Order: sequence, then C-alpha cells, then structure tokens
Amino acid sequence: MLTHHASDPASDPPIPDQPSIPSNPTPDKPDDVPDVGIPEPEPDNAPPETGQRGA
Repeated sequence: MLTHHASDPASDPPIPDQPSIPSNPTPDKPDDVPDVGIPEPEPDNAPPETGQRGA
C-alpha cells in the first residue's frame, strides 16, 4: 500500500527539497556556472588555490 501512495505523485505533494535542489541546473545560474555553484575564475584571475589545478 505504501508503494501505491509513493507511486502516485498527485497524492504525495512535492517535497520541499525538490524546488530547492532541482535535478536540472537552476535557471538562476547560466550554463557557464558549474552546478557546484562556484564559478571557475579565469586563468588571469585564478587565485593560487586554483593555480595548481590550472597548471
């Protein structure tokens, strides 16, 4: 019976986590921005932290 309830999306309202963290990339962030939410700085502006991974 539990499967019937979970299988019926109409019966079960969307969890608050879904709208907060959608499967698709957030429309607020452009395709240029990674999913992690930390935009990759350009090599010119790359801090020493990203310098090692950039090199």
